[in-house]
Amino acid sequence: MATTSVTELIISNLALTELGASPLTNLYPVATTDNAFVCNLHYARLKNSIISKYNWTFTKKQNHPNRLTVAPDHQYLFQFQMPSDRAKGQPIAVFLSSEPQAPAFNNYEIHGDKLLTDVEDIFIDYISETEADTWPEFFIEFVAVALAAKICIAVTGDEALKKEKEFEAWGSNRGIPGGLYASARQADFKDQPPPAVEDFELINARHGGVEF
Repeated sequence: MATTSVTELIISNLALTELGASPLTNLYPVATTDNAFVCNLHYARLKNSIISKYNWTFTKKQNHPNRLTVAPDHQYLFQFQMPSDRAKGQPIAVFLSSEPQAPAFNNYEIHGDKLLTDVEDIFIDYISETEADTWPEFFIEFVAVALAAKICIAVTGDEALKKEKEFEAWGSNRGIPGGLYASARQADFKDQPPPAVEDFELINARHGGVEF
């Protein structure tokens, strides 16, 4: 994790300096041509996209969702309110118990911000929205370069530099993790605790559920 408080302004300035542009003193643009406007336009959307792209260890949370009193208008008996800070619709896993070795449960569906199922109580692991002051250094570097690639044309008009930063951030093929994205995933994987021994069916169950 970063040793000093990292903010949207710092990430934006890291991206701008990657492009040879002057850093900002604040993120309050005077006009739509300002670099502050460009950073504001892209930062939050890019951040959320990157966070939801992979199950980053530092974004994982556990939650005991609140069961709603109104029954769903669907085939299931109960509905639960999903956490408001989740970064992606589908949870990492759903459990019937909070015990560390509880098996995953896959008889559920996600409808918007509700989880529908026939069981009366559930626990979930999910990916949460996080701010830059909680990110590890490898993730800060990746997001900054990815942001530089995103804003490059608006800031510099240099197509070659944009391609250079895209390659640095993502690698040569978006379908296969590369560049700083691949490096960040590898670093994040090393930070994960050793997995508990599970049978094949339980491993598959962790990826269960249907999202609409």
